[in-house]
Amino acid sequence: MQITIDQNAGFCTGVERSVRIAQQELDKGKQLYCLGEIIHNEQALNLLRNRGLQTIGYDTFRQLKNARVLIRAHGEPPETYRIASENNITLIDTTCHVVSNLQKQIRENYARMLNEGAQVVIFGKQDHPEIVGLNGQVRGTALIISLESDLQQIDFRKPVLIYVQTTFNQHRFDSLMRKVVRLSQGIPEQERGVLMIYDTMCKQVKQREKSLGTFCRDHDVILFVSDPKSSNGNYLFSICQNDNPSIFFITGPDEIQAEWFTEARSVGITGATSTPLWLLQSVAAKLTEIVSSQQD
Repeated sequence: MQITIDQNAGFCTGVERSVRIAQQELDKGKQLYCLGEIIHNEQALNLLRNRGLQTIGYDTFRQLKNARVLIRAHGEPPETYRIASENNITLIDTTCHVVSNLQKQIRENYARMLNEGAQVVIFGKQDHPEIVGLNGQVRGTALIISLESDLQQIDFRKPVLIYVQTTFNQHRFDSLMRKVVRLSQGIPEQERGVLMIYDTMCKQVKQREKSLGTFCRDHDVILFVSDPKSSNGNYLFSICQNDNPSIFFITGPDEIQAEWFTEARSVGITGATSTPLWLLQSVAAKLTEIVSSQQD
């Protein structure tokens, strides 16, 4: 049986950088806190915890003084930087460059069109940490859209600036945008505000979606490795299901069951952008061990 690890799988660039910097900082031997979970993968998190990384929430962060705190790839609102300055907190900022560029774009466009009464709309998951950081750029005034029913809240008589969470569902975004255009055109032209749509999804995430379909169709069985808490993992898993129903969601090698591969000639192993390559390799090694024992 052929066992193949998806060459496009593993950490995305932003997560890889964040984890690498955290490891470098932990090597210094000083206490390091992380504001929120650095990555949505329990096994990768445990490795960092064992090295001394301590995850904290905002309540604890506000009480800290003279400490070192890592900002994860999702980014943070300006309020976090203000608190750090007041409390003499050293921030190790690992915000993904795609996210930081989006924060800047939203902040600058909002300031430029504030006097025109512009409404900032962001498509994404309401409580997602990236969304919290993006909304903070406009002082928490953005309208966060995740469902079609939310579109009714947009006032198309005002200038509307639409952005999208970098890891949002591409198909859902495209569908929502078609409905946005129709709703906007339902307003008489002389009463309608300007509509500006910015497709700010991460190109790496988009490319990942495109390559997944081909990879899944090329194998008899797919093992999808992810943490159930990962939004990206759940979304990519649904894409894989559409292209290959013979797919199994696992968190690690211990969950593999031999009967899944009885008639399989090829198995593909892939995962979320928060799934480390070493975990995919561990799954491949365990599967190889199972296949070898069956042949014996």
